[in-house]
Amino acid sequence: MIILISWPYNKRSYYRLGIDVLEKRNIDFKILNLFDLLYPESKTIYNEREFHKREIVINSYKELYQYLKEEEFILNFLNIKKNTLSVFGLLTLLNKNYISFDNMPLPRMSNYKTNILKYFLKPASIGAVVAPVYHFPFSRKTKFINIHSADYDEYLRFEKTGSKPLIKNNDYYVFIDQNLPFHLDFIRNGIKPYVTSRKYYDSLNKFFDYIEKETQKEVIIALHPNSSNKHNFKKRTFIHETINLIKYSKGVIIHSSTAVSFAAIYNKPLCMIETEEIVNSEMHQFNKLFASILNIKPLNIDKTFRFQFEFPNYTTYYKTYITSSSFKDMYSMEILLKELKL
Repeated sequence: MIILISWPYNKRSYYRLGIDVLEKRNIDFKILNLFDLLYPESKTIYNEREFHKREIVINSYKELYQYLKEEEFILNFLNIKKNTLSVFGLLTLLNKNYISFDNMPLPRMSNYKTNILKYFLKPASIGAVVAPVYHFPFSRKTKFINIHSADYDEYLRFEKTGSKPLIKNNDYYVFIDQNLPFHLDFIRNGIKPYVTSRKYYDSLNKFFDYIEKETQKEVIIALHPNSSNKHNFKKRTFIHETINLIKYSKGVIIHSSTAVSFAAIYNKPLCMIETEEIVNSEMHQFNKLFASILNIKPLNIDKTFRFQFEFPNYTTYYKTYITSSSFKDMYSMEILLKELKL
């Protein structure tokens, strides 16, 4: 089995790729990491890369071609982007059947360019997905296997640990940080961040101060896993503890993070916020789509400090972006292997 990824491998990857399950089953596999090949200008921004013992860093298309040519079982974790088109082109050239594993689904804006790609590039023969979708790399001919989102898998693992609350009295709200001024995706893709650091954190800190004064509840920050900017928040911060903080909170403050899945699983009220910079950026359209699915209203905190926690309609979101599988206690990789009889 060959596993295709396009990001620097880290501790989270071990579970998100289902490596723990593959190792437990003694399944032979290699991880082909295409990050250096597809994003050569971004290698220097990831200072603390980790490597799996079965990971192979691919540096040339010739090398990739040889691996793909010789392997019959290809498990693809790449999404369709400008940088990954060449990889799907190789799969098409070699006429390879492959499985696309999409355990991080997001609401999507309609994009005719990706919709027509399936007429030129070979779609996945099997799609391991939360719910059937027909944008590339999937098509009407793809056989779908229902799995969970990566967040649901993380929830299953978290509940097995028996973890206790980090905040003793549980009388707090939690903000889900997305590291917007410094997100590595902006740097990797050469995109200007939607917000500027000074304005963004100033708006957030003023809003959080207001909430604490009005409710007498503390606002805790769940830092983005790649963040090193806790000093910008004037509140208590925790990293790699998002699910714990959401489970025991009184409510969740978000922009449009996929971590809303944890809020849905634990049925938490939401307060969706934006700043004026976000409203005037491309992110605003995505936030509107996100909010419409959840049936909540985004709040521009630069216009008003009036705030409200709402109970979203999680039903549609849960089935489309978290899980619709009948195997509620199995990890996604276990479901895939079961369906493939491996």
